[in-house]
Amino acid sequence: MTILRPSEHKGYLSFLALICFVILSFGVSFIFEYNAFASSRSEAQDLTARIVALQSANADLKNAYYEAIAAPNLQPLAVENNLSLDKHPEYLSANLWLSDSTR
Repeated sequence: MTILRPSEHKGYLSFLALICFVILSFGVSFIFEYNAFASSRSEAQDLTARIVALQSANADLKNAYYEAIAAPNLQPLAVENNLSLDKHPEYLSANLWLSDSTR
């Protein structure tokens, strides 16, 4: 008489299938994480290049601004608009304090 035991190897097969599934899922998640890391590294390099370009443009704009407000460039503009240089401006000193209560 032959005795068949079909459930004897079922536990090993399910364990082997579980291990294969875990290894496969870790492999797929590793691939997705690596792609995300590579794309973020590429974006960081692009942003670094953009920052360098913007800093250069900012330096050029500051240079143009400082050249525009330089005293030798503003004196002909003041003469053209009939402005005069006041040696003792009144707005820097006040004779009466706002909180003075002696009226």
